[in-house]
Amino acid sequence: MQRRLMLFPFQYFSGVSCDSRKILPRGIFVAINGYQRNGFDYIEDAISRGAIIVLYDTSNYNNVLQLRSNYIVDKSYEIIKKIGSDVSFEIKNSKCNNLQESFANEIRNILDNYENNIYPKAILIRTECLMEFLAFASRHYNSKQPNFMVAVTGTDGKTSICNIAQQVFREMADFWNGESICIGSLGVKTVSYVKGNLTESSFPLKSALTTPNSEEFFEILNEFHYLSNCFFEATSIGLDQHRIDFANIQIGVFSNFHEDHIDIHKTYENYFNAKLRLFGELINSNGVAIINDSIPHLEKIKDVCSARNIKIIKYGVRDDSDVQLVSTTRRGEILEVEFNIFGMRICTTSKIFAQFQMLNLCAVICIAIAKLQMNEYSISLADFVKKIAEIIPNINSVYGRLSKIDGHDVFVDSGHTPNAMLTTLRDLRMTYDKIILVFGCGGDRDKHKRRRMAEIAKTYADFVIVTDDNPRNEPAHLIRSELLSASSSFIEVSNRRYAISLAIQLMAWINNFTFLTPLLKEKMLIKNTGKFCVLIAGKGHEKEQIILEDRIPFSDFDAVKNALNELNNV
Repeated sequence: MQRRLMLFPFQYFSGVSCDSRKILPRGIFVAINGYQRNGFDYIEDAISRGAIIVLYDTSNYNNVLQLRSNYIVDKSYEIIKKIGSDVSFEIKNSKCNNLQESFANEIRNILDNYENNIYPKAILIRTECLMEFLAFASRHYNSKQPNFMVAVTGTDGKTSICNIAQQVFREMADFWNGESICIGSLGVKTVSYVKGNLTESSFPLKSALTTPNSEEFFEILNEFHYLSNCFFEATSIGLDQHRIDFANIQIGVFSNFHEDHIDIHKTYENYFNAKLRLFGELINSNGVAIINDSIPHLEKIKDVCSARNIKIIKYGVRDDSDVQLVSTTRRGEILEVEFNIFGMRICTTSKIFAQFQMLNLCAVICIAIAKLQMNEYSISLADFVKKIAEIIPNINSVYGRLSKIDGHDVFVDSGHTPNAMLTTLRDLRMTYDKIILVFGCGGDRDKHKRRRMAEIAKTYADFVIVTDDNPRNEPAHLIRSELLSASSSFIEVSNRRYAISLAIQLMAWINNFTFLTPLLKEKMLIKNTGKFCVLIAGKGHEKEQIILEDRIPFSDFDAVKNALNELNNV
């Protein structure tokens, strides 16, 4: 179902923003009540910069009554959303008979004041669909998008699926257009033709959000609309806040689902329903849903898709999966992998270290097949599957997702949920005898999961160093105390750089010395010697550490490399 905005007269305005600093003369300011700041506090600043329309939500109504002054017009205008064959935002004013004409006249009067250099007035509009309006207004002023749009949601795996998909589509450039854009936790990555060659480039998101706000999201799509393929991460918060509403999404992917972000969504059901919006409301009718068939409530997802005539492709380890991961076997640094793709068996190899990433690769194979089926390409499914088998050995690991450092037995991973940590530790256990784990938990987020992560660390790691992650506004020592309470054998090192250095020195010492005294073995909970590795978990690709309001430059990768260099110089 194509959704379009009706009745709101965008032609009068220069643009829209929820950031008062970006408001231009004749602009629309959307005063969003965020987690840390209330847009209401910036209304006067927006008006001083030229906003002539200000939208606010009902929670700020009493504040608006106090804000009225000689340069603000408020005649109780409201915007309501109607849902029918289209979505419309309709202007209401109980005091006027001809609502739209009255509103248009009001705007024209304000514009006349601009022309006469009179200090501008602004019309205040109350609405209960603030985020939806911002999304569509942003779409209106940035109307162009790539042709093929894929949104990926799930508790874990979103970043990996998007970035692996970008690599796969690049490798298939001789078959279809290999240009693409990827939007998510690694920022914005593009693959485009430069002088006849496909070239990668990247830059960070301004908002530093995995799913950027509506303004930034549609600005990026508009700027890079000429890149045929777009893969982007759709977080539960982004979906709940309508940041990607009105995007032209052909395919939605649901990677997995585990309890997370309950501090924001309040209940497990709310968290699930936020992700379900992608399939129940946002994917185009007749689009494709790609679903990991181990997800809880699979039948509910299938019912939602069926009601909108959305085709489902399932992937996973089950025999009835459309794309099945049959087996993985490690041979040194190489994985031998077997897939069953729509009844066709392929055996290939992968240089991606993490075996759990093969399920994410299954999702990407589904994306490629969905595009094949949605477009008329002169190739059979069997030949297409053979092509996929040929390119899988060329696909690289995703930065910060169980990344192995320069051939050393040291790994950096971004996993910061209980399931992500469990999956990673189990994966490493298949290759290594012992694991030294360095981890912490972020502040102001999901406090309930800390104890679970500590229990997983105690069960699956052999030596655990508890350190700081991003404490934000919480006292860092209290976060560490919660984790340390899980086991008396955990070591506390608050400085993350020192913690990483200690872990690497310990690994090097153990791996290089085959004899340890019984007393030291007991202290380290080591029952026998064997090959050790180090896992630095929680931050992965991040380039900074957040302590209170400060964002301090910090990289786990750099810390690891510095520690290895120091070790080599000893």
